[in-house]
Amino acid sequence: GKTRALPLDSLEEISFGDLSPAPPRGPFLFLPGGESLPLFRILPGRKGGLVPLLPGKRLREIPLDKIAGFQWPRSPGGRLPSTLPELDLSKRPEGRDLLFLVKEREIMKVAVTLLSLDRKGLHFQFGGKERTVSIWKVAGVLLGKPPGAGKPSAPVPSQSVEFVRGGRLLGRILRGDARGLTFAHPLLGEIPIPWKAVLRLRPSLDHVKEVETLEVLSDRAVPAFDRTWPYSMDRNLEGGPIRIGGKYFEKGLVFLPKRTLTFRVPAGFRIFKAVLGIEDGGGGEGAAVFRVRAGDEKVFEKLIRAGDPPLEVNLDLGKAPKFSLEADFGPALDLGDHCAFARARLLRPPVRKEGP
Repeated sequence: GKTRALPLDSLEEISFGDLSPAPPRGPFLFLPGGESLPLFRILPGRKGGLVPLLPGKRLREIPLDKIAGFQWPRSPGGRLPSTLPELDLSKRPEGRDLLFLVKEREIMKVAVTLLSLDRKGLHFQFGGKERTVSIWKVAGVLLGKPPGAGKPSAPVPSQSVEFVRGGRLLGRILRGDARGLTFAHPLLGEIPIPWKAVLRLRPSLDHVKEVETLEVLSDRAVPAFDRTWPYSMDRNLEGGPIRIGGKYFEKGLVFLPKRTLTFRVPAGFRIFKAVLGIEDGGGGEGAAVFRVRAGDEKVFEKLIRAGDPPLEVNLDLGKAPKFSLEADFGPALDLGDHCAFARARLLRPPVRKEGP
């Protein structure tokens, strides 16, 4: 047969691994736009910032005021926790910084003003005094949001790379060879990434919009036990990673029945894709009816039970200006109906060229 070359910007994604990676493993460098880079180590810089270290590659020094936070790698003897569930970028404080300290193998959260990082440790201000703590006693840091945060100052790059260890970066794919690819990031510079570290490439983010970024037109929920439970983005209802049947998903929505979330469909988008299932945080019990509506038309409905494998859906919303994700009670009104719409996203339909 003939070999055909496809333009990269015509593809939604190029996957190199399973449907989902393993749960994230630190250390991580977190960037303000929600990006994160899994690292080998983090080193103090010469100017008070930090230097990300990849296997075989030392990146440029990053000022502390340019990052959203970081999770430190590990302490001698392995006494530092390997994961830090509390490090949630959606909980970045206004103005102050959050310092997560390890004390007798427990993590203590302290609001401080971070000053700098060097070989002596992390310097910060607390209680009106400047203090220093050994970096090996630091589990992680969340930098407070500066004034004007959330207002993009430059165009957002249109390509992304996702990592097997969790996390993703937005930038530009420069080139690739048999060993891996070179990825250009506006802050981190050129990064060599071996293929074994890559989970997924998205060559054109202009063709994909994750549901979490869309405008919510309405949120209708039926109270359970006189309480309306909030829905969760990119985490399960307990604050941990989203898992369906033991598989981890970095992105997605999780909520309880009965709830209907309605979103606006951006112009030019009409394909809805997601992975559906009962999230493992429900305790392995429960069943719920999952529905997707394009406008007022039902385009998907299925009863899904805990323990069912993750179900991938690919639905055409037609010309509907809005669509809804709905979770309804199953036959037993179970309390473990933690309904997950993982990797939920909208796509532009592929452009079909006329001719042979």
